[in-house]
Amino acid sequence: MGKKVALRQKLRKLDFQALEIFYHLYTHQSVTEVAEILFLSQSSVSYSLKRLRAAFDDELFISSKGGMKPTPKSESIIKYIEDILNKISLCVDEKQYFLPKEYETTFTIFSPEYFEILVIPLLIEEILKEGLKIKIDVVRPETKIPFEEIKNRQIDIGIVLKTPGIEYPNSLCSQSILHDELLAVFGGDIAQPEGQLTIEELVHYKQVFPSPWLENHCMVDSVLKKQNIQRNVTIKANGYYSGLKMLTSSEMMMLLPHKIYHKLSNQHASLHCRKAPKELLGFDVDMLWSETSSNDPANQWLRKQIILACQKIGEG
Repeated sequence: MGKKVALRQKLRKLDFQALEIFYHLYTHQSVTEVAEILFLSQSSVSYSLKRLRAAFDDELFISSKGGMKPTPKSESIIKYIEDILNKISLCVDEKQYFLPKEYETTFTIFSPEYFEILVIPLLIEEILKEGLKIKIDVVRPETKIPFEEIKNRQIDIGIVLKTPGIEYPNSLCSQSILHDELLAVFGGDIAQPEGQLTIEELVHYKQVFPSPWLENHCMVDSVLKKQNIQRNVTIKANGYYSGLKMLTSSEMMMLLPHKIYHKLSNQHASLHCRKAPKELLGFDVDMLWSETSSNDPANQWLRKQIILACQKIGEG
């Protein structure tokens, strides 16, 4: 009993900031990064860590080449620390509920053309139907995924086409929201053979590469590179709409996501399609948001609307 009383006496000396530092050290494993996130000096973080170690009678985090690694003690108490922080946040949060009909809110979404064509219209439709005071600011891709801006909540939601081998930062949360397959789409009046396209046939065609990115390759090229194959990209288009208009002859081909083809094909009567080669596997679309936005009611509302819209697309 005396031991428990002594431990409680030590824990009383800890404050909310010390618990926040513990949580972020566990998540990011870097004193420097925690100091930046909490707008503290590194010496303040180190001092709080010293107090935490004294209170719990454990090293808690051990410095290594890979960062500050949590001890078994830290592993065992992190869920309790996180629970305490969440409950305290609820006590001081004036906006525990998000009321989109009352609050004028602008959401910033990092969105590739894929998401703009399929999901954004459904979000806008719901906003208008319900008379919500919501605006959406869409940020288009340039050369890289803006992980830092998502982490700092300058961007509320990031939508990315998941690329094998790309890991998301620990400061971000992610959820897969759609899955799609590739089709080989052809223009011209000559009917294409039936059946799935082969890799050999793929490299035979002159291709349109639809991409708003300032890069000259994508996941398709990464797969082909492993087999020492290079496709014949004749034209680089700014996106799907312009790419489809460039399919002016039966010698031209463009790889297009199935859901995009389903959405746009009725605008182009002369299009034909075949399944892409089996080596070109489907892809997932992921939704990213800052870890610090996880319990934010407005961000939760937006994520829910995106998931509902994606469910409609999946049912279509």
